[in-house]
Formats: sequence, C-alpha cells, structure tokens
Amino acid sequence: MSGNLKQSWWRGPFAALSITIFLLLVSSDAQAGKITGNNLYEDCARGNEGQLYCFGYIAGILDALNDLDPFHVMGEAHVCLPAKVTMGLLRDVVMQYLTAHPELRDQEGAWQLVRAYHKAFPCK
Repeated sequence: MSGNLKQSWWRGPFAALSITIFLLLVSSDAQAGKITGNNLYEDCARGNEGQLYCFGYIAGILDALNDLDPFHVMGEAHVCLPAKVTMGLLRDVVMQYLTAHPELRDQEGAWQLVRAYHKAFPCK
C-alpha cells in the first residue's frame, strides 16, 4: 500500500491544478468568444465559410427561442416566423437590421437576431 501512496501523492495537487487551469481557460474563452452584432455582420457578409457559420448561428438562436417560447420568457420580443421561411431570408433580415443599426452592433449578436426578427415577423 505504501508503494501506491508514493506513486500517487502528486495526483491530488496535479488534479486541482489541472481543474483550475481548465476553468481559467474556459472562462477566458467564453468571454473572448462572445458573438457581437459586428461578428455576426462580418460572418454573414463573408463567403462560404462565413455563410455556413452565419446560418448555423441563426439556426441555433432560433432553436433556443423555440425552446424558450413555452415559458413566455421572451415577452415583447416574441417572434412568429412564416411557415416556409428560408435561411437566406433570415440572413437577409439580420443583415438589413444590422446595416440599419450600426450603433447596436457592439451588443450581443443573439439579441440583434431577436430584435431583427421581432421587427420583421411580429406576432399578430
């Protein structure tokens, strides 16, 4: 048993250090990875790679909104998309909104999507 102790004495401190480093990296990546309206505008305006990212971001935000809808957390920002809306149209709506409101582009990209879609597709 003392052989096991001698070989594993470092595991406790090493594990604690590893977890601390991991948490620091994750928290700094989360802040550095915040998507703003500027990021979204640039990606949606770029070629193929940017378009794929733009469409993926839009789809993710819309999925989240759909999941939150039953809880009525969106309040006045509720969005009612047409049944046969295309990703191209959704992208165009966001680009039009971000072009019209450059002063808001430094804010969170997800809220820019919600505002754009709420304005373009209000619920009646």
